[in-house]
Amino acid sequence: MYSASSGCRRVSFDSVEVREYDVTIGDNPSCRSGPPISLDWSFSVVPTKNIDDFELQRFNERVTNKSQLCLSKYTRRNMLLFCWGFTEEELKKATRQVNQIQRQRTMTESFMLVHMMHEAFQELKVEICKGLSHQTRPRMLDVCKVQGNRIKHKRRGTNETIELSLDDEIGSA
Repeated sequence: MYSASSGCRRVSFDSVEVREYDVTIGDNPSCRSGPPISLDWSFSVVPTKNIDDFELQRFNERVTNKSQLCLSKYTRRNMLLFCWGFTEEELKKATRQVNQIQRQRTMTESFMLVHMMHEAFQELKVEICKGLSHQTRPRMLDVCKVQGNRIKHKRRGTNETIELSLDDEIGSA
């Protein structure tokens, strides 16, 4: 609603339309144990209510603490079995799938550290070879070899060789 005389804007609501969604077995891997629950796509529409009546009715139902939203694995299991009619086998299957996803995420997190270390090592090798090449002759005449954790830099046309071991450098730091 806009009042031209006062120049200020106001928004007001008259009624509320509520949808009640069905519940189904979920696939959320953050569920620590037991089967997760999710909202289903199907829903039923509750008759439209006046917003003031809706807020009065809802006042005592409001959640004041986030921990009230968490359901134990036993509560979720019993709701799925007895209220929504899922079978024990469906719950076990969902729990196995969630556990598999959790294992995959753990593996990914573990390999992520190894991958980051590998990338850092590759960058270090490039920087060392660049630095050694600039200290001697132009890079086209130099050879920089990486063998495992050892770097050999040989200046072409001479017998001059610089050899570095990354283990020695890291260990002394």
